[in-house]
Amino acid sequence: MKNIERELSQKLIEKLSAHSKTISLAESCTGGRISSELSKISGASRVFLGSVVSYSNDAKLNILKVKPESLASQGAVSERVAEEMCRGLELLFRSDYRVSVTGIAGPTGGTSEKPVGMVCFCFLGPSFQQTLTKKFGDQLGREEIQKLSSEFVLKELLKILET
Repeated sequence: MKNIERELSQKLIEKLSAHSKTISLAESCTGGRISSELSKISGASRVFLGSVVSYSNDAKLNILKVKPESLASQGAVSERVAEEMCRGLELLFRSDYRVSVTGIAGPTGGTSEKPVGMVCFCFLGPSFQQTLTKKFGDQLGREEIQKLSSEFVLKELLKILET
């Protein structure tokens, strides 16, 4: 069976290496899945500086320095919190590219405003910032939402590096 995440991770590591650029990640709902895929690639240590699995709000607050008022007013699953998670990576790793993921993988925890399958992403780089929300669907299982989120991050990073 073809492992898309592995193939995308390989391409991303090669592309970052060719440009002498680095990356770090803040993962919440993906639980370190993206970091795990990157670290399976030989040569990843040249470009992958590290990650924070900030599954709890306490980790977001204390490690990534997300503002308490952002969590209170927007909730952990929001573009604002995704952006602040990315900014926290800047302080920790000083990587060229930073990515954060926060969402509701389910099967519980969703609401009508923030359903299961809603995931917020932030991509920060030397001269850009992109923050967006995807709704993968509440009929998917937890692992499928995590997998789709991981694949989305890797594909989006490859697109960003093409420009």
